[in-house]
Amino acid sequence: MRRYYASVEQELARVDALWEDRLYDEGNAILESILMREPGYGKAHAYMGWYTYTQANDYEAAARSYELALKFNPGFGGIYGNYTRVLMELGRYDEAIDVAKRGLRVGGVENSYLMAEIGRILERAGRLAESRVAYRDAYYLAEEEAVMMAMKAALTRVRRKRINRMVGIF
Repeated sequence: MRRYYASVEQELARVDALWEDRLYDEGNAILESILMREPGYGKAHAYMGWYTYTQANDYEAAARSYELALKFNPGFGGIYGNYTRVLMELGRYDEAIDVAKRGLRVGGVENSYLMAEIGRILERAGRLAESRVAYRDAYYLAEEEAVMMAMKAALTRVRRKRINRMVGIF
């Protein structure tokens, strides 16, 4: 890491602190300043993606920020889960699955979470058999009891949907 990036990391820590205090606009101003000075800093693009997704509700802008984050820093695990959710909200299911699968190969990412997201995407897309497999894999990757229970509930829900579809209830 160049020395310059050390000061950018300090600024990002300040953004985190401001956002923790719900001072989103103040944090965003610092973030925009960082990106003006260092447009190739991937982690800052990931932060901007989070801001535009959660605070501005602008999924298209968030997707663009996450695309830049992946371009400049694909090793930053914080990108994958959020970018996957944004793509799913935009209805770009195949892209969302691709991003989640890429994230499974990156360190510092909770694999059970990404597998669960793949399950959600497939379920939303109506691909219930594939969704069931993803939820099952998420269950086996999970280390926390609460995640395991959530995956069991997802498996039960998908099973019910598949049965209802087969018998023509819905």
